[in-house]
Amino acid sequence: MFDDDQQTPNTLNCAFEYNLPEGKRAMLEFEVRHWISNPEASIGAAPEANESGEPHPKLGPMAGSHNAVGNLFYGSKGYLSIGNDSGYCSWLGKEQQPGPSAAEGEEDHFANFVACVISRKEDDLRAPIEEGHISAALVHLANASYRLGRTLEFDPETEQVSNDDEANHLLRDGSRGYRAPFVVPEQV
Repeated sequence: MFDDDQQTPNTLNCAFEYNLPEGKRAMLEFEVRHWISNPEASIGAAPEANESGEPHPKLGPMAGSHNAVGNLFYGSKGYLSIGNDSGYCSWLGKEQQPGPSAAEGEEDHFANFVACVISRKEDDLRAPIEEGHISAALVHLANASYRLGRTLEFDPETEQVSNDDEANHLLRDGSRGYRAPFVVPEQV
């Protein structure tokens, strides 16, 4: 969309396939849309209410009135929305009954992470740092797959792409040219 030097697309759809125990398989789909998107599931929801006086929390054109930025997670029992300005909300079951939620600022994970970096107190983190690593790894794998134009087979035990030196080079450092002391060592 923009004429610049970006290396990550504005719109990207990815599928991650997992081998589960007993030969079962699972798929996780990940979609990136441009930073200007339609309001959905309370992300960017307008404060006005519908005819019954309820806010517009659900999907669809009445969810809000301005462009929005956030994340939607769909599962087998419901969905969760996390907006930049709306905390988080969830809806459960076929009837989309309200589930757990928190208003903006109640659980500011970014502020928590920065505070822990400053204090160096790992015990104050709300979630283990490994959870962030796993989540970020999926995004990096999707971007590498897009840039290389092929499917990647990732080995979670070695945290390497199987039989693909080019992908591993791109994920490790590529041609970005990290400078000391910010170089990621081969052995961590």
